[in-house]
Amino acid sequence: MLNFYRLRAVAGMELIDNNQYQQISVKAAITQLNKFVAELGEHGHDEHEKDICYFPTPAQVAESDLSFLRMPERRKETITRLGAVIHLSLLEFNVMKFYTYYQSPLGELTIQTSGEGILGVWFEQQTTQPQDLGIQNDQHPLLLKAIQEFRAYFAGELTSFTVPIAAIGTVFQQQVWQALTEIPYGETCCYQELADNIENPKAVRAVGMANGKNPISIIVPCHRVIGKNGKLTGYAGGVDTKAALLKLEGVIES
Repeated sequence: MLNFYRLRAVAGMELIDNNQYQQISVKAAITQLNKFVAELGEHGHDEHEKDICYFPTPAQVAESDLSFLRMPERRKETITRLGAVIHLSLLEFNVMKFYTYYQSPLGELTIQTSGEGILGVWFEQQTTQPQDLGIQNDQHPLLLKAIQEFRAYFAGELTSFTVPIAAIGTVFQQQVWQALTEIPYGETCCYQELADNIENPKAVRAVGMANGKNPISIIVPCHRVIGKNGKLTGYAGGVDTKAALLKLEGVIES
């Protein structure tokens, strides 16, 4: 079941609240829909060998810039965001989830896994932690491995995590999160460098948003991304937590 408030927040549907509906004729709507399906849908044949075109999946909608549609950019953004929300919600709905807690030196961590990899790691103060964490299982092998590695990390004995990860996100988010894992222990980079690393130098703002939506704290080290001027900037776990992590890794002097 989709959470309407989450959907509205991500998809930018505040227009509804302000009653600022954009009028469109039925004829124009049909024209746009036909373009939409023709451009993004998969083409095939029915049992009578007639050409047919399947409606695009939410993932296809989320990854398109919809440049072929003649409509305001804001409306295009709403459609692509809506596609992303539905796509991610469907993925989450079909994944069995387990979780446990770990008392770290920086506070309690909630760790979640799908059984195939870690889905999320959240500090207590983070607001992005989902309400439905699944089934608590303090003896799940992947969760135990994650805790073992966290203990070694906070003891200064581990610089690279090996526990598998399986964060759910769009193709673009996955690219950014993968690039985060390639920032070496004890080093930092800025958002522009991160955008350059995924060969999308103009997407600095989008990279920042994807960085902020990283669900796997520490293991996927978004805390190593700082401002171009060297300032720590924001962090979902709190700037003090970010500073503490960077001190542990030797980036900031104690």
